[in-house]
Amino acid sequence: MKLSTRKNRTGIQAWAIAGAAVLILAGCSTVAEDSEVAELTEITVAVPGQSGIAYYPVTVADHLGYFEEEGLDVTVESLDGSAAVLQAMQADRADFGIPGAGPLFSSLLGGGDAAYIYNLYPRGFFSIAGDAGQVKSIDDLRGATIGVSTANGGEVAWARAVLQEAGLAPDEYEFATVGSEGIAVSSFERGDIQAYAASMTGVATLDVRGVDLVNLTPESAQLFGNGIAASGAILEKSPETVEAFLRAVARAQLHGFDNAEDVLEAGAEYNEQEAEDPEYATAIYDAVIELMKPNDAQEGPGYFTDQAVAAWHAVLVETGDIEAPLADPSVVYTNEFVSKASDG
Repeated sequence: MKLSTRKNRTGIQAWAIAGAAVLILAGCSTVAEDSEVAELTEITVAVPGQSGIAYYPVTVADHLGYFEEEGLDVTVESLDGSAAVLQAMQADRADFGIPGAGPLFSSLLGGGDAAYIYNLYPRGFFSIAGDAGQVKSIDDLRGATIGVSTANGGEVAWARAVLQEAGLAPDEYEFATVGSEGIAVSSFERGDIQAYAASMTGVATLDVRGVDLVNLTPESAQLFGNGIAASGAILEKSPETVEAFLRAVARAQLHGFDNAEDVLEAGAEYNEQEAEDPEYATAIYDAVIELMKPNDAQEGPGYFTDQAVAAWHAVLVETGDIEAPLADPSVVYTNEFVSKASDG
């Protein structure tokens, strides 16, 4: 009986140990589950420049922790122009990008599958500025050489469209690829170029560096600027990630409309040089906010319209920037995710 009793006690101890082990394992399972919940999805965003302010919805979303709240670990890569952004997306090196419309249309014709998901700059992103000593109006650009940073960047298609609308045919001027703003300064000084087509941040940089410029951009130029695009791969395989990303971006953009200090602080983290001159950084912020404001045709921030996309498509066909018209220009965008971000 004692033996039996000992056996019984041993059995109880065994069950107790087993139960404790189960609890420990259950605890480990809970920790593992919590770890899985806390694990962030890694994504990459490619931007066509180095400005932290011009693309502040991304930098602010990271700075304020919005991406992390959505379960995302975001890497931002600065590339040289929209074509490079789209190449990275097509090669699965970037999940999202912020390309110009011209390069995106061209990419689709060439077999690309990226699509706009957020209209970041409904009021435009680029401008044409001329040497104030030689150029007084856009008509003075006949016979001129216009500098651009890259041969196939978003500013080229935009400038050609604006010049066409102003009555200048493509054979009445020429583009010269001069690279970054620093080289553009030298190009102006040597007389190699008489005007420069670039993002508003690029033109502002030239102004800060002492180039005497006159803004030649017609007030009627209403083509939208760079937008946020998603790769075909992430749109197909992980639409929930697209939703999460856009919720964070839309939230950051709205926050930035009324909180300049957060935009400038996030911009400084991304690009210290841009923030060295507070007056310059503030001027960039003011210009960015004005161009990001929704226009009357939009339902709200981020939305595209068929009319705006059709306008871009028409000028790209007319100027020859795309080899052939798209059968359905609306494939260039979707409002599905911005609608969900707004609802969220």
